[in-house]
Amino acid sequence: IWDPETETYRIWLTGGGGTYWESSDGLHWIRPYAGEEEAKRCQVRTAEGERGIHLVVRDPEDAELPFKAVLPSTGFAASRDGARWQLLEVPAIRTSDEQNISLDLRRHQFIYTFKLRGPYGRAVWLSTSRDFAAWSEPRLIFHADDVDQLLGVERIRARLEDARLLPRYANDPAVYNVDVYNMGVFAYEGLYLGTPAMFHAVAPTPDGRNREGFHLVQLVSSRDLTSWQRVGRRETFIGPSPVNSGAYDLTQIIGPSAPAMRDDELWFYYS
Repeated sequence: IWDPETETYRIWLTGGGGTYWESSDGLHWIRPYAGEEEAKRCQVRTAEGERGIHLVVRDPEDAELPFKAVLPSTGFAASRDGARWQLLEVPAIRTSDEQNISLDLRRHQFIYTFKLRGPYGRAVWLSTSRDFAAWSEPRLIFHADDVDQLLGVERIRARLEDARLLPRYANDPAVYNVDVYNMGVFAYEGLYLGTPAMFHAVAPTPDGRNREGFHLVQLVSSRDLTSWQRVGRRETFIGPSPVNSGAYDLTQIIGPSAPAMRDDELWFYYS
């Protein structure tokens, strides 16, 4: 996120149980804390032990605790400076292993999206809150459909035939499927925009317990967080880089909870 008070870009990462980085330009990053000091600043104690902080929003209307964080399936936390965190007495929302959080400043509404089951497999569920304390009942808002399955076959075949891309998957058309692995949702200029990572299953994993494949991040929009329109005829918004490009995004790709908004640009930091 861009923090106008400190005039820095700030990011909280999952690695190592939670790490914090900041930047003056959004491109060159430093870790201002290290070792035990960083651990104290990037984690919060829960009944289940120390939990790392990584799903963070900044609430400019809360002068006391402007930084808010979701602890997936555990609870919620808040901080005055984004460094020292305290657990809130708010019941946890049980989710699967993908989550995103953003804040609609115009409506002052927190938007929490997460992965649970739906048609064709994994899908996007939503819970919202005005105060970060009382959350709405989770509901299904977005999932793959028949068109995704038809386009998925074409895109899987194209991926397998493109020698510029990794990895070289096995190929088993019997398990071809497209579902939604992750989707960040954020408010922008009167719209809600989403970045669904559409998972294209290509073959069983060697142990037969899962499926391997790849993500293509698309773009969707909504006026009400319920009815979603596919943008750009479902073409790829963020895709993989080719081998030998020097880039890190050769295989799996997941978009951000929300882009960093600065001046007249949106910066999408993706993993």
